[in-house]
Amino acid sequence: MPIPEQTSSRCHQPGAPSSQKTLAIRSAIVIAFVSSLILTFTVRAHDPSHQYTDWFKKQRNQGGYVCCDGSDAHYLGSDEWTRLKGNYRVRIRGIWFDVEDSQMLRPDGGSNPTGNAILWYNQTEFGFNIRCFTPQYES
Repeated sequence: MPIPEQTSSRCHQPGAPSSQKTLAIRSAIVIAFVSSLILTFTVRAHDPSHQYTDWFKKQRNQGGYVCCDGSDAHYLGSDEWTRLKGNYRVRIRGIWFDVEDSQMLRPDGGSNPTGNAILWYNQTEFGFNIRCFTPQYES
């Protein structure tokens, strides 16, 4: 007597989406979500009116490193930065960081025209990497 073929509940049934289709759909959703986040942070990073684009491109810190790569400059609110005993401090995601002298903008890039304090940073696997900072108004 022949043995009947066993079917698994994981087999594709007519009308049911295949696991490859499901995976492709989920991947597309994740990619769209991540892309929208990247776009959101990039738009926040620079002046949306592009009024200060040339100024952003010229900025370097005291060490001579370029501040901006298009995704790491952030306008700070008045509660996100302070000056304490002559040194600046900035708050990133609720944590206060000291700004080193080498992270301050060089004066040859021109004074901050935006009216906002700006912090250039990115997140790495080891924490936050602050590249540049300029207060709301330089004195």
